[in-house]
Amino acid sequence: MSYKRKTDDASYEHVVPLKTSKEVDQVEAALLNQGKHNPRQTKVSPVGVRNVMLFEVGIFTGLRASDIITLKVEDVKNDRSEERRV
Repeated sequence: MSYKRKTDDASYEHVVPLKTSKEVDQVEAALLNQGKHNPRQTKVSPVGVRNVMLFEVGIFTGLRASDIITLKVEDVKNDRSEERRV
């Protein structure tokens, strides 16, 4: 099954949901490579780590991107630095 998503130029593109853990792993690998200036660089960039973390918050909580970008640290951690359910 695919879905249509409206783009900035008012056209539509087909979007297919991730269905397998292999697909999720492929997306995470691609996200980890973001922010590298040299594709052969073996060190993971902070930008890539951030992007994977945001992706995982979305897939593990079911939050939409618009919900994730409004999250604050206090929304997910309490004063004792313990995790809290969102």
